[in-house]
Amino acid sequence: QFGFEKLEAWPSVWIRKSKDGSTCVFAIYVDDLIMLGGDDSPDVIKQIREHIQMDDPEDISKYLGIHFEITSRMIDGFECTEVWQRMSDYLISAVKEFVSDTGIVLKKADTPYVPSLDKEQLDKLLSEPGRFKVDAPRYLMKLLYAVRAAFPPLALAIQRLASQVVKWNAECDRR
Repeated sequence: QFGFEKLEAWPSVWIRKSKDGSTCVFAIYVDDLIMLGGDDSPDVIKQIREHIQMDDPEDISKYLGIHFEITSRMIDGFECTEVWQRMSDYLISAVKEFVSDTGIVLKKADTPYVPSLDKEQLDKLLSEPGRFKVDAPRYLMKLLYAVRAAFPPLALAIQRLASQVVKWNAECDRR
């Protein structure tokens, strides 16, 4: 509707290219609508408002736990817009939830990987059920969301651990 086409790879995103060459994109998640670009955005919003009730548009400041800071500046005669994402509040709340749930005191680590163990210690941990078997998926999904948006290099370590949720053991707890 309104001349938009749904992106096949991301079904909550629609895109429309206007005759003047401008592009308008919007993404919907539950009750949030983000619209980007397009000189005709005010007209599109007016059309949408004929079908749904919505608040007045405003600059994006927070979406799905991500805080946005948007600035514009001139570089070599061109106006450049910079968008910075900050997820520290989201991650702090996830850590506080984990600490509150588990009583574990966290400490800084130099690497996302755990130290090696000798074979006997490792075999023992692999054979014991994990304490966090029930809650691990919830904790890991929060971390996966955060690292994909804010720090992708850490995603591999978390994905490897997440692949163990169906056979969670004490070694997974340690990791």
